Amino acid sequence: MIYIRIKNQYIDLPDDFRVDLIIENPLFLQDRIPAPYTTSSEFPLTAGNKALLDNPDRVNLSKEIRTWEYDSAILGFGPRVLYYGIVIIREIRGRISFNFQASDDLSILRKNMNEIEWGIIPFTQGTYTMRTNPQWGVGLPSFSVDIPMAVYKAKWESARDGLEPWSAAPIKTTNIDFPTAFDGSLVVYVNSLYGQNQFFNPVANTFGYIIPLELNISGDVIRYAHSPIYPQMRVHHFLKTLLDLTDERNPFSEGDLYKVVLTSHWHKMFRNDLVQKWSGVILDNDYPAFADPEEEFILKISSYQAAFPSNEVLKGVLNTFCATLFRVQEGPQLVNVVKFNRDIIQDVSFVDWDSRLGSKLVLSRESAQNYLYGYDDFKEGVAPVDPEFTVQNITDLISATVDPVTNERLYYIRSTNQLILKKLRPKLNSFSPDEFSYEVKHNGFGSAQSDGGYRISSVISPMKMQPTENIDLFASVQAKPQLLAYLPIYEGSRSVEYKPHMMIYWGNIENRLNPPLQLPYLSYHNYDAGGTRLGDLSLQWDGEDGLIETHHRQFKQWIESDRLLAYGEFIISPHGIKDIDLSQKVMVRNRLWWIKKMVVPLSKKKIDPIQTDLIEAPLPDIIYDGSGSGSIGGSGSGSGSGEQEPTGTCYTVIIDESIFEEESMEISIKRPGEAPIRQSYTTYSSFINLNFTNIYFCSEVEPIFFVNDIASSPPNGVNVEPGGSCMIDSDCSL
Repeated sequence: MIYIRIKNQYIDLPDDFRVDLIIENPLFLQDRIPAPYTTSSEFPLTAGNKALLDNPDRVNLSKEIRTWEYDSAILGFGPRVLYYGIVIIREIRGRISFNFQASDDLSILRKNMNEIEWGIIPFTQGTYTMRTNPQWGVGLPSFSVDIPMAVYKAKWESARDGLEPWSAAPIKTTNIDFPTAFDGSLVVYVNSLYGQNQFFNPVANTFGYIIPLELNISGDVIRYAHSPIYPQMRVHHFLKTLLDLTDERNPFSEGDLYKVVLTSHWHKMFRNDLVQKWSGVILDNDYPAFADPEEEFILKISSYQAAFPSNEVLKGVLNTFCATLFRVQEGPQLVNVVKFNRDIIQDVSFVDWDSRLGSKLVLSRESAQNYLYGYDDFKEGVAPVDPEFTVQNITDLISATVDPVTNERLYYIRSTNQLILKKLRPKLNSFSPDEFSYEVKHNGFGSAQSDGGYRISSVISPMKMQPTENIDLFASVQAKPQLLAYLPIYEGSRSVEYKPHMMIYWGNIENRLNPPLQLPYLSYHNYDAGGTRLGDLSLQWDGEDGLIETHHRQFKQWIESDRLLAYGEFIISPHGIKDIDLSQKVMVRNRLWWIKKMVVPLSKKKIDPIQTDLIEAPLPDIIYDGSGSGSIGGSGSGSGSGEQEPTGTCYTVIIDESIFEEESMEISIKRPGEAPIRQSYTTYSSFINLNFTNIYFCSEVEPIFFVNDIASSPPNGVNVEPGGSCMIDSDCSL
């Protein structure tokens, strides 16, 4: 019987109490995120229920709403716990109702990114001090720390080398004034060309001399200064923290997927003044300084995050990589698992539900749909390509010519799928050298848009990538440092309202013009400016390395095909409801299906047959031997209409419920072309008043029966009748 328990006591439920447990497969939800179950009912004021509420002495007839809330509530059926959660009881004008809400450990998704604890970046300990340094002389308080800035810088170098849950790579910004002048003589080039993530030494133009900017404390040079850094959190760490994912349940734990990051562009302690730029230190400790005692340097990753909904970021990640979040039973707990849709399709295992079917299947058909994809911020079509003006790589633009009349020319870049306009800058005089600028006219992200269809677009997009000016020039110290030929461009808000972007951090790559120098590289391509292939993952949608081919192809083909739908009632025990894995296929009437939706009617004394919507699942595009309750492989995965001679025999198993008293048993069989398997069957009489259970299957060997894991042939009350030849189960008069 169904029960709800709070405070280690059972709520008295009315005899006609009935609720519907609705289970929907997140694979078919638009945001691919499961929702918690909730139900409500009137709260009968029995003596036991009054005791739960500490015996209220009167009925509330005023407008005031009295509320009781209880954690650690349990919704169960018989000995089986279905859900843990909370119960909220409300009394409004003398009427009492209660609401059960399943434990929602996904409530964190309703928070903004900057409201979630993503961890801290710890440093060693030191002492803050305050000094006035007249050498700086700009009317601002000086800030210094009695600790080598190497501690701060080394942490970012560790991130640069791929040793942290975040990366640190340069990003060019377009919304910062350049240059910034003080006292008419000092020009500081910080946070300009390389934006927030320039942790190389900034430089200054002092009385016409270009020199590295140094942090000077009491006349002692401690370390070259560097700019504030905004870390790029790995998607692996984002999912791990947000969903409590182990590496085994987190597909971004290795390979190129581990390199996917979310950018940040703000910090709550950032000060846009000269002192802060020179020191380059952003800390979450109180600014500007502590005195004594020693304080630990810390950076909270949350301090860099935006006031942007975390569920929108999660939805963007799932849609970009065609993945789905599932809740599955693992021992006594429900755990989160992220799976790629392609892997769900390629999974050859299934659960045999034929023996659970308690009604006829009602079939219908769902028509094929257009598969619409792309980034919401970029509605780009196919780039128009002029074969005459096509180059292979970004650096090939160096030698590319421009039109002698217009002084510009549009080029298609094969490795990045971009259209880039090369333009000759105006000259001061005829003796001035040629200088060029580069403007991206088409980013090559790719998309498929129309008025109707199945949409899987992402609100989280990559940043644009653009060649730097004079990409043929290398200089480590100059007014506008040219360290990378090709950079991401940030054009968004420099405030807490910014929207994060998704990029790939490829680690250190070699500077082509100065090979010993390696620089951290952030991109959405899997090629660098010189055409070196960096990996197999691209955040573009189209192309052989694009998201459609690498992550969406199988699911896209399924969406673009007609599909069978089926409705039926299935007999499932209370023990089996929580164990259902919605990512796994089921076999019914010799077809593979996904469970689309289940309505589980729960009453006080029984569970009625479960109303189930099924949708036809595609066959994997590779065949292999599987394991588990069943597998697809060999000829057994076909339609049975080939030229092969039948090698199996039809078997009908008739179970007399009046004699065979067990609720379930296992049967070992071998379908033609498949490995031997053991399948579990449940008898109908455990749930409804039927006299016989009939089971049909095709097997190359005589079935072996297991009751309580003990083999018998066959057990008492079970009769086996062999029939004609077959290749698949549907040949046996299903």
